Amino acid sequence: MLLVVYYRLYITYTLSRFLFDLDQSNVCRSISMFEPLIKECIPLPKKLYKRTRRRDRTIDEVEEYFQVSRLS
Repeated sequence: MLLVVYYRLYITYTLSRFLFDLDQSNVCRSISMFEPLIKECIPLPKKLYKRTRRRDRTIDEVEEYFQVSRLS
């Protein structure tokens, strides 16, 4: 469930820690461990690091980001 929530909502490890009552390092380890196994069965969305790190976004850029995220 952790991996599904992580990929669907792109939450941080810190938030995952509170939601699943795990230590942050365990969240990281769990995702790292299960990610390759899940990728063999179903496609996982690609992370859009470059787009999410930018601070100044226009409304059009935000809409485009969420449209691309839904399609992935």
